[in-house]
Amino acid sequence: MEKTNFKYVAGIILLLKFSLIGYLLYKIFHTSPNPLLTFSIDREFVLLVLAGFTAQIIDGALGMAYGVSCSTLLLTIGVASNCLSKCTYSRSIYNRCFWLITYIYEKHR
Repeated sequence: MEKTNFKYVAGIILLLKFSLIGYLLYKIFHTSPNPLLTFSIDREFVLLVLAGFTAQIIDGALGMAYGVSCSTLLLTIGVASNCLSKCTYSRSIYNRCFWLITYIYEKHR
């Protein structure tokens, strides 16, 4: 069996990510005459980002407890309890994808 060169896979994933970001920026800046006047960020979005950032800092310092800290912070903000596992697992999917790309790039086989 031939070895698969995963650098191409990582490159394709990054290309798709940048394409999506570019498309979203295009839609934001070309849908209204002056997007800087109409574009705003909700207070809830900022709170969710801060909760995720804080939970990630705790996880990075301890090496564990992302789920517990994120769930606690989201409950404090007022997120419904049935959405907590979805938020935690969606972060886990992206984290594992980046971990895999780094693992393959560093050639830890």
